[in-house]
Amino acid sequence: MKQYTVTILPLNRNFTAYEGDSLYTLLLVAGLIKAERQDADQVRLEKGPVSEAEHPEAEAAVFSPAELTEGWMLASERRIIGDAIFTLAEALPGRSEKAVPLTHGYALAVDLGTATIAAGLINLHNMHIPLLTHIRNSQADIALESGDRLAYSRQSDDNKQRLQSLLRQDLNRAAQKLCHKAGISGEQVGAMVLVGNYALIAILLGQLPPEQGPPLKKIIRKTAAELGLTTMHAEAAIYILPAASPLLGADTTAAVLAANLPAKIDEPAITFLIDLGMRTELIAAGGGRLLATSVSALPFEGAGLSSGMPAQNGAITDIRFNDTVLLQTIRDARPKGICGAGMLAVTHALLASGMIDSEGRLLQPEHLAEDLARRFRVTMSGREFVLSWADRNYDKDICVNQSDIHQVQLAKGAVYAACQAILSDLGATEEDIAEIFLAESSSVNISAEAALAIGLLPQIEQNRVISIGNAAWQGAYIALTDQAILAETEEIADRLESLDLTSDAIYAEEFIQAMNFNPAES
Repeated sequence: MKQYTVTILPLNRNFTAYEGDSLYTLLLVAGLIKAERQDADQVRLEKGPVSEAEHPEAEAAVFSPAELTEGWMLASERRIIGDAIFTLAEALPGRSEKAVPLTHGYALAVDLGTATIAAGLINLHNMHIPLLTHIRNSQADIALESGDRLAYSRQSDDNKQRLQSLLRQDLNRAAQKLCHKAGISGEQVGAMVLVGNYALIAILLGQLPPEQGPPLKKIIRKTAAELGLTTMHAEAAIYILPAASPLLGADTTAAVLAANLPAKIDEPAITFLIDLGMRTELIAAGGGRLLATSVSALPFEGAGLSSGMPAQNGAITDIRFNDTVLLQTIRDARPKGICGAGMLAVTHALLASGMIDSEGRLLQPEHLAEDLARRFRVTMSGREFVLSWADRNYDKDICVNQSDIHQVQLAKGAVYAACQAILSDLGATEEDIAEIFLAESSSVNISAEAALAIGLLPQIEQNRVISIGNAAWQGAYIALTDQAILAETEEIADRLESLDLTSDAIYAEEFIQAMNFNPAES
């Protein structure tokens, strides 16, 4: 995917953006605009290309013909297509409302993921993000899914304290790593915004539901000392964003904030945010509602796969076939396994090459190139395809087998069916979808082409499916930059409606059908 440099005046800030990125999302995530301001969306193009307005009538309603001629436009209507320079209306002299960050100096934004913890160290003096890191959630050694971890915690006080201690250690390790790389003392870290699913937050706080679950729809305020976080100032303020329900945690609230879904609620069209992970959250805004649900989808964080791994160095993220296998990995390291984005890409490639049929069976087509043909083999667990052979640097073949494909079928069927159930509850159809934001926990952009081809998503135009990276972490960062935005997260949590899929007839019907593939459309 092509990268471009976007310069924002009069602040003289430079950012790297991917082709197709929303200009509005870029400005919001960078902390340059406040969503509640009427002019937050207004920019003037000074130099370079930008996409055409998606809804020209929206810009015509805001700007005069003379202003449009001068280059004024709405950031939410435009996407990055090349190096460009913009002037931000909100930052012009006499128009700026100064954001009030949660502290001075340094702070942390943290997304506590089931498989991966994403953390960033921010200098709140200039809103600069000097460092980001991803570390593995050590609780995964005890149980893969957060619900299983809750069950484990309830078995005994020792279990409860063990899982709580693992989270504390991981958070301390991430903070220490970032401070060391930045060359600062942990004592200089004065605040943290923390997000995560309801179960993980409950374990961290030692408040296990249903008897003692953390409060809903309210920001939880603690100090570092109260949470056992020793690698920052003891009195550092810890803000845990509000959960809407036990199934829609603080990470969902943060993702909604980052995707600016509240601004879409009163629009007639539907905007989806799908945050792919072991527990995938789906949120739809439009028609006066903000409706959400969640489904289990282990493969989308590399879990439950024979060669699965989190999105870390060496994880396969993309694949191409010619007469052999061409792999792309994180940091171009030697392949060590398959992460969620990689499994989507592998499934798409196998499907497009005729190596998977409509029912998900792994097949060896006739007239296959010699190198591809020799990668098929049959083991005690069934047929498998070798993506990367073992060598002296890594002693394990990396394969995808029949069970892996079945796991993808279950996950993609659940996500697609949940989309249909949400649309039905909203009284809408696929034709009413304006766009779909795809988020995930590792900042490895999900391929819109692959997601559509394997039937993970409602079938809309590919250019209306936008990967936005780790929306939960982005939301934590945005909340950190301004006290007013932090307060708004309670409104988001209060506005979120939860759709129960356990007895939803549409979900059950669509799930069965959506497990199959359609090779003809791949």
